[in-house]
Amino acid sequence: MIFDRFLFAGGFKELEYGRPDGPSIRAAVRATAPEHEGDLVRYLRGGAALIATPSMVPDVLSGTGAVIGGLHLLTDGQWRWCSDLAHYVRNYHVALDPRFIEHARRNDWTVPETADEGLEAMRPLLLEDEDEDEPDRGGCRPCLAIPPYFGSTGAAPAGRRPQPGEPADPEADHRPPDHGL
Repeated sequence: MIFDRFLFAGGFKELEYGRPDGPSIRAAVRATAPEHEGDLVRYLRGGAALIATPSMVPDVLSGTGAVIGGLHLLTDGQWRWCSDLAHYVRNYHVALDPRFIEHARRNDWTVPETADEGLEAMRPLLLEDEDEDEPDRGGCRPCLAIPPYFGSTGAAPAGRRPQPGEPADPEADHRPPDHGL
């Protein structure tokens, strides 16, 4: 697999990490779910985590800005996307790039296993991959800009998927209170 070029699914301009010249997520909202939506949502949720951050993202379509959850950069080894994309597809039937949908379909709606070594090789390339002139190479800018949280060791196991309800800092409950001393 070639890791020096990654396509990016979901760089909608209204999203925090979106491209100013990207498509509108509001225009991508559909009234009804397409036939493959459940498969696509599972595919999006099944990506391997390249970068996990404690950054919380709001739902830009809700009208209330309700928090969706943590923002993580996911991949299947060829495409990358941010973790909130599954929320928009499931709740608003947001249409995605037909090339991405066809790619997921060719994978039988199952994210291929990516070796830890492959994920580790991708990370440095992602940091170099911010090319404003190529729309497909946009990135999950908050994922790339915020130092990733990988626990007290500072190193994340490659491909580790964030767990629901996992605290941003698992050691926070074990620290003595800071009373300003």
